[in-house]
Amino acid sequence: MIDLRLSMSWVKLWVFITLVLTSLALIFVAKKGLQEASNSDVGSITNPLWGLRNPYRDLLISNDVSIDPTVEDRLVDISRTYTTNNPLDPQGWIARSFLMAESDPAMSALYLKQAAMLSWNREVPLKKIYTEQLVRGYLEGSIQSAIRLITLKPNAAGQYFFDLYAILGSNEFYETVSLPAMQTLNNEQRSIVLTHFLEFAINAEDDPLISKIWDLFPEDVSTEDKRYLLLTKYLIDKQSWSRLKQVWQLASGRQVLVSRISDPEFNQVSEDSLCWTLKPVKGVTRTSNQNGIQLSFDGSRNFNYEQLRCVVGVEAGNVYRLKYSWAGDNISTRSGFFVQATTNLDSKYMVLGRSEARNGSWSLQSDGFEFTAPKGVSIITLVIRRSATDNLDNKLSGKIYLSGFKLDKL
Repeated sequence: MIDLRLSMSWVKLWVFITLVLTSLALIFVAKKGLQEASNSDVGSITNPLWGLRNPYRDLLISNDVSIDPTVEDRLVDISRTYTTNNPLDPQGWIARSFLMAESDPAMSALYLKQAAMLSWNREVPLKKIYTEQLVRGYLEGSIQSAIRLITLKPNAAGQYFFDLYAILGSNEFYETVSLPAMQTLNNEQRSIVLTHFLEFAINAEDDPLISKIWDLFPEDVSTEDKRYLLLTKYLIDKQSWSRLKQVWQLASGRQVLVSRISDPEFNQVSEDSLCWTLKPVKGVTRTSNQNGIQLSFDGSRNFNYEQLRCVVGVEAGNVYRLKYSWAGDNISTRSGFFVQATTNLDSKYMVLGRSEARNGSWSLQSDGFEFTAPKGVSIITLVIRRSATDNLDNKLSGKIYLSGFKLDKL
């Protein structure tokens, strides 16, 4: 009985030792396999195709249409495995497309198109297919893939715009990419993509394309819309008054006229208004009524103040007189307030005219100055300014009141 128990104990011990050794061996084999896979050109076990050295990338450099034999063997293996065992996975069809690119270009293109269809809801493989289509010159396929990629990830739209715009040019880019893309998007996606379209067109300084893209915007676009702010800044820099006027009127709902200050009594002041724009600044408070605006400074800072400004359309070559009323209440420091007319022409900042600087206190009174709109200038900006000073008494305090701004053509 005792011998039988001892025998059973030895058997259990032997089984336990065998299981431990087997487990260790399996772990060693798995680690070695993973290490070999990570050091190979295949790249990964789950996505073997994407790590392959792509012969078409080398083709762009060497003009050699031959495929490396090692790569070809792996492509054959991937093609057979995936198209047989999992025909809905695009990797096998991409592999077949690679293999037949030289021997049968038409069938190769067909396989790549099939891969794109199978990747319709998968951004990563479709993006790689899109790149391959561009490299091979499959323009129609690359456009379709790009439009789908824009739908899948609207915030990444800019990268596809750059590629296709460079290939297609402005008009064809708009007709074959911009318009079809808009038709595939919901309202939220459309808003995001339109912003990227506009940013791209502005960076390209393509005025006709900018106009076409703006025409796709909804009629209820507001002055707080990022796209409105992007476009108006660009148009001001480009001295494009006629276009700025259209955009401004659409977004603000107000009539805008050349040589006319659109808000003479500061009734429409905001951070996003073109007239008057008022950016918030620490230590400055604003009080408004129907007859003007009052700015109060708490005496805590010495700084350049130029946050209150108004955009105005003018006619080049004409002489203008700016008139306004203002008052001051204990404006501190010798560096007082003044009003100036500025513009940007060919990226060059210009001061066209300015008033005398005022400090201390003065009762409400009329003031103004004359200036000439230079050749090529159709947009100016009026700025309420105060410059920082190096004087010991440099902290700005007091109040300034402004109203009744008017521009007369002489």
